[in-house]
Amino acid sequence: MNIGIFKGFAVLALLVSVSACVTDEEYVREKYVPPVEMNAYLDDKPAMARKFFANIPRQGIRNEVLNHQRAALAAMQLNDFESAAASLDAAINRIETIYAKNEKAEKARSNFTKEDFKDYLGEPYERAMAHLYRGLIYMADGDYQNARAVFKGGLLQDSYAVSETHEQDYASLAFLGGWASKCDGNAGIAKEMFEEAAENNDKLSAPPDGHNLLLIADVGTAPTKRAEGEYDEKLIIEQGKTFDNAIVRAKLDGEDIRLTRAEDIFWQATTRGGRAVDHLLAGKAQFKDNMDKAGDVMIAGGAAAGTMAMASGNNDAAAIAALFIIAGAIAKASAAAAQPDADVRYWDNLPDSVYIATAKVDEVPDTVNFSFSAEDASARDYEMQVHKGTNCSIAWGRTHSALNIPERAPGKWLPANVPPKPEPKETEGDKDDGGKKPTS
Repeated sequence: MNIGIFKGFAVLALLVSVSACVTDEEYVREKYVPPVEMNAYLDDKPAMARKFFANIPRQGIRNEVLNHQRAALAAMQLNDFESAAASLDAAINRIETIYAKNEKAEKARSNFTKEDFKDYLGEPYERAMAHLYRGLIYMADGDYQNARAVFKGGLLQDSYAVSETHEQDYASLAFLGGWASKCDGNAGIAKEMFEEAAENNDKLSAPPDGHNLLLIADVGTAPTKRAEGEYDEKLIIEQGKTFDNAIVRAKLDGEDIRLTRAEDIFWQATTRGGRAVDHLLAGKAQFKDNMDKAGDVMIAGGAAAGTMAMASGNNDAAAIAALFIIAGAIAKASAAAAQPDADVRYWDNLPDSVYIATAKVDEVPDTVNFSFSAEDASARDYEMQVHKGTNCSIAWGRTHSALNIPERAPGKWLPANVPPKPEPKETEGDKDDGGKKPTS
């Protein structure tokens, strides 16, 4: 092997190593959507939520689930359950396709996919909440069997972490599954699911016979995410706006009905099967360190051996040295590709807590007022939307608007490259015939 060929191998190795370090910015760049296409897509969406729906075609599959989740809650806030249902269906279909035992699912959890660039699917609590809201819409439509099925799907997502499973403990989903079964006339399944809810939250119990109205209130704001660590590999989840000793009451026929805190979303976000979890992606961080160091050793050793081989004219030794350099470059490329950055995108219009109660009413009201008070917040009154059904009805409301969030979800994104406007075509009258211009 002559010196030129050896240098060629060395340059190739350098290119392999450097190319792996280039950030794939285009993956987070938004797609340009022509105004005509965007307007057509948004035409049937609720006007006040269109800015959230617009992110779905702009940001594509990378943030598809997250953007559908955010837009769905905004649509629910505006009482457009049809648009909300369509978005939640899209999110859930995507979630349940990825979280399965197949090659695509394994690839999504691979060491070689940068966390921040993977398609967002959310933490287990976020996936479970998508099922909770879809189930509420099914119940509002009187479809109790599909409601129960989607609540059970949410319980499964609660147990499904990236590489392991845990005990499901989402009490609100179990209770709502029991309520859907009760409304469907299936007393046996209702009893089982109410018992499961009580096991995970002893403040919940099966509602008395005759209760036909479900009251559900979202209180506070979503948990937030940030990254820490040498490689930003540690996901830190922090509590959103919460209230200690909150009291939530609904007023029905002059009677105050106190709602029970059925779910603490922050607690769900920071535990697995009831145990606190460390969100350090240690395996990927260690893999990166080991591969990077191995690459350095192989490149340095190969370069030294290659120099000695060329000096002595030993072509065979020079070839082996070149292979060491290339192997080292590949190892460093693998380390660069295995970036362990924590995914800090999050569903930012979720609540901090979910409160639930049931009641017996002879005539279902058009709206229900509920009050919220806490030691660290002034008392306020809110209104619940009421959706009347044949067997059961549902009233749902929030203390914090699902519309009061930034236009785009938390996380990285780059603006779309807008194509230049075409030059106006020159008409016959615009052409210069070379003659003199008239003077005044």
